[in-house]
Amino acid sequence: MAARPSTQLINLIRDAARKKGWNTSTLAQHAGIDRSRLKQVLAGREPMTVDELMQLSEAMELTPADVGVVGLTADTEPPEEEPLPGPGVTRLAAASEPEPEEPAPFPDPFGIHAEQIIQLGFALGVNIYFTADTSLLGSSGIPRVVLDRFKAAMPIRLDVEYHRHYAPEYFPEGLQVRLSFDAVYTCLFPWAAIQQITLFPFAPEPQPEPEPEPEPETEPRKGGFLRLVE
Repeated sequence: MAARPSTQLINLIRDAARKKGWNTSTLAQHAGIDRSRLKQVLAGREPMTVDELMQLSEAMELTPADVGVVGLTADTEPPEEEPLPGPGVTRLAAASEPEPEEPAPFPDPFGIHAEQIIQLGFALGVNIYFTADTSLLGSSGIPRVVLDRFKAAMPIRLDVEYHRHYAPEYFPEGLQVRLSFDAVYTCLFPWAAIQQITLFPFAPEPQPEPEPEPEPETEPRKGGFLRLVE
């Protein structure tokens, strides 16, 4: 899927906030934008308005030139076309490969927190426990008889022994895992439904105690010695 035209602009704003040491809450406060709304914009899930761009640029002291470098401006001239080769001339077309994108930083304060924490739990190979808002699980794929047992929040425990059976997949809208109730169901937990996540790290293996160093051998004394005679 091709990147959206606004992706470079969002990355510029996120990088500028990181350089200032700002998280989403701090940036939202300085820009006068609702935190939840800003989180959706910086995650690429909601389009950014012109007013929001101006507020963010002013908060981070970005100039029009700074913002203009992320795309072509109106004064940009189209590149000149190369002349076609004459008869009998063979031209090898160089494949224009897109530059590889830099990996997203981890942890990413502007990304989806629940997604990053759960990914970390699977990567570490530890037990994962989270609760999900039952009111947001109506179309999750969980049987209704199970949801009716948990009026407010549904607890989910992902044991490390069965990590590969859960087959986790991460989507912009939520976490998909395979869970067993009366049968195996493919369930999608919206990110907004996940309320609390707990990881259970394993204790480090005890380090063996170092063996005591052998005492240095003493050479026998040379020469005579005194002896007490009664």
